[in-house]
Amino acid sequence: MPMKKISVVIPVYNTEKYLDICLDALINQSFCDFEAICINDGSKDSSLDILTRYAKFDKRIKVFSTENKGLSEARNLGVEISDAKYICFLDSDDYLSPVFLDRMLKKIEKTKADYVFCDSVKIVPETNKVEYWDYIQKDELKKYLKKPKEECFNEKSSPPFMWDRMNMCAWGKIYKRNFIKDIKFPKGLIFEDLPHYTECYLKAEKISFDYKKLYYYRTSRKNSIINSFQDKYTDVFEIYNLTEEIFKKYNKYEKYKSEFLAKKLKDCTLRLISAEGAAKEKMFENYKKEFMTFNFKELNQLDMGLKNICRFVQNAILLDYEDYINYEDGIIRKEKR
Repeated sequence: MPMKKISVVIPVYNTEKYLDICLDALINQSFCDFEAICINDGSKDSSLDILTRYAKFDKRIKVFSTENKGLSEARNLGVEISDAKYICFLDSDDYLSPVFLDRMLKKIEKTKADYVFCDSVKIVPETNKVEYWDYIQKDELKKYLKKPKEECFNEKSSPPFMWDRMNMCAWGKIYKRNFIKDIKFPKGLIFEDLPHYTECYLKAEKISFDYKKLYYYRTSRKNSIINSFQDKYTDVFEIYNLTEEIFKKYNKYEKYKSEFLAKKLKDCTLRLISAEGAAKEKMFENYKKEFMTFNFKELNQLDMGLKNICRFVQNAILLDYEDYINYEDGIIRKEKR
């Protein structure tokens, strides 16, 4: 049996509420020559039953079950199983535009890019409200392309801040399988997209894009993989250590140091504030340890938002946990006024 043109890798973990929507949108794509590699990552709800039902109906859907190992290992397994020329990642609570595969395939074949990304639509789970956001900073991207109608760029031709202006998620892209087959998601960690995206961005000789909103992203659910593991929020520090190593591997750390450190400050602070209960206290202790010796002078051209975060960090690391909680509550109350 000839191999399919595209493998769509779908990790599935307790998404019974949305899985039908995801799979219906996939099997009704205008482009048909694909396979769906569905990795049931130890779901405890009816997700496996839904996958099995669809697989009986549509032979392009292939189901593999593992014990719960997390999103990274599910995606890595999907890539290993695939023998298609191209790969897409699709989260099982999201869904695709009917022309996603068709448009993305045409773009990557036309440009011969290593990967292509598209814009997306954000959906709020509680209300199913659609929010149109510019996940791709189009104006900045257009500004730094070599020619007005240029369809490809790469890291070498881009200023450092462009690293943080792209879609950093694994989804919403199509990749050459040969390009990403050796770029692994870090096992056992959440927030796994950042080092994977960074290595793809640094390694790619050609990156292309479609400005159309072709991917429908559902914001974090209460029982999503990330929100189910607040005790693993401290993984964010290891994720940034791994990302720093990737920059150094490609001899790019000095070029990206300021942008990297600014993003690290923002993300770690966001995770600290969003954590609850025992997870917050654990996160706080790691946060203090990480930033106690942080060199704020390595940040360039601080905007007001980043200045406020730096002030927050500098104050927070001087407090014990009980005083920090009161400090954080005061900051949040002030912002809500």
